[in-house]
Amino acid sequence: MARAGMEVDGFVSFHGSFETPAGQDYRRTQGRVLILHGSDNPVAPIADVAQLAAELDAAQVEFEMEIYGGVDHALTVWSAGDHYDGPADRKAWRALLTFLGETID
Repeated sequence: MARAGMEVDGFVSFHGSFETPAGQDYRRTQGRVLILHGSDNPVAPIADVAQLAAELDAAQVEFEMEIYGGVDHALTVWSAGDHYDGPADRKAWRALLTFLGETID
């Protein structure tokens, strides 16, 4: 939705995947972006997160990232067994609430 230029105030990604499909970019992104991500995520390694930051910078998109050290992919999914991380989940939830408070009129 961010790459498509959807007219919203903000976008949030919890443990997302960040490869940008061919022919897409962030030039039309209209809202702020918040990325909440574990550093030990095999689905979207930290190199992908760095690439996303570079793409957002190049497109001059306002963004923030919170990286949770040693945390796996499904950090907020209670049913994900060992992949769930309670402390990171709670931090991500607080970050989301802060972001919404700052973003939504």
